[in-house]
Amino acid sequence: MPNFLRRLRRKNMNSKYLKYAIGEIALVVVGILVALEVNNLNQSRKDRATETVWLESLKEELKADTAWVNWYYTSRYDMKVKGLTQAKNYYQGVFSPTDTTDFLKNVQIGAVYGYGLWQMSKSTYYNIVNSGGLEKIKNPQLQKQIVEYYSWTDALVSASKEYVTGYVNKINSLRSFDLNNPEELSSFDKNYMLDYIKTQTFYELTNSELTLGHRLNDFAKTTNQMAVELIKSIKSELD
Repeated sequence: MPNFLRRLRRKNMNSKYLKYAIGEIALVVVGILVALEVNNLNQSRKDRATETVWLESLKEELKADTAWVNWYYTSRYDMKVKGLTQAKNYYQGVFSPTDTTDFLKNVQIGAVYGYGLWQMSKSTYYNIVNSGGLEKIKNPQLQKQIVEYYSWTDALVSASKEYVTGYVNKINSLRSFDLNNPEELSSFDKNYMLDYIKTQTFYELTNSELTLGHRLNDFAKTTNQMAVELIKSIKSELD
């Protein structure tokens, strides 16, 4: 066979091998891309499933938060203000109790939530943050809303402590109080308590406790409003 034919044949074979090699490379690249896309889709599904579980759990904890705030603060606000206001009016001489025992019980009830406690449910949020999974909340606005709510509830603790007056400890030092027998009150303790309520020291303490009551009630309203709005956003994201 002439040399030029051999060279032509060799050239054709090299060309075929080159095309074959390019085809193989293309198939490998396509396979890798498909595998990556499948992996991404699987990861996205896993992330979405994790996000759904977290959001459902957050929603339930937020409901627990609102229920606790309503019971601990909102539902007892009026009775707190009533007891403290009666104490002020008694000091001012514009209120004379017809039932002394009931009056002193109301004054003691003025001490409710005087420690400024906030028992919020945060286990799911801490789990999300500690696992570095906050970015799995795909909606950036919802992510921001979640962070703002829990930052607010963290700040509540220190902010509320600024208003704590010591009224709880003082009122408990004036009389022993048994929840199972709230009417129990000796004549000596009754008179001692009535005399102390008439002092300027107690009057000023009562004003401070009223300030705490109003402030914490405002905190409670804001907390519940934020919680309700966040629950709505979570429901919208889950639907």
